[in-house]
Amino acid sequence: PAALLLLLAAPALAAPLAAPPAPTEPGIQVAQAAVPSRTYRDIEVGYRFAYPGDWTVTPGDGRDNYVRVTLTPPGAANAACTVAIADSERYSGLTQAQLDWSTKNHPFGTEDWLASLGTLFTKVNITSQAAVVIGKRPTRYATAEAVNAKGLPTEMIMFYALSPGRTWHVTCGASGADAAAAAANFKTRRTEFQRVMSTFIWEEK
Repeated sequence: PAALLLLLAAPALAAPLAAPPAPTEPGIQVAQAAVPSRTYRDIEVGYRFAYPGDWTVTPGDGRDNYVRVTLTPPGAANAACTVAIADSERYSGLTQAQLDWSTKNHPFGTEDWLASLGTLFTKVNITSQAAVVIGKRPTRYATAEAVNAKGLPTEMIMFYALSPGRTWHVTCGASGADAAAAAANFKTRRTEFQRVMSTFIWEEK
């Protein structure tokens, strides 16, 4: 559902390609997918990731200033992954090396996660967090429980990263009629969610 997403809109130049080899850098590592995967590449912003070939990819339509792309599993109206990218003057004067150092050495608190999620979620409870390498870049990674904009309990995993002039927030989650249903839906999809995140690569020029 759209409420699971927080991402930057602009025409995403994407092309379905053959999936890249499994990542070898440290970070989120999961087993190979049972369903053949495809690659989504956004040339305009500069990133790519692999996703199950039977998932639906929907680029942002401009109605949300952050929505870049949404991915949904087949027949799963209660689950989605999103990529959110926002311009940030705060980080425009810094190098990637400086931002990487900051990400590795400055803990990300609950208030930081709440700020990065914006207003799409309420009753946010960060259940775990860690520093994780994704796409050869240090990121902040967390699991959380929340209530989405439709009032549905939601469980999600997410990572937050920085680049010169931009913030990146990638979220995968599942919702349900109650907390137990949300937890069950999330458990069913968690390995797929982690597999998508593990293949995220920056291709910024």
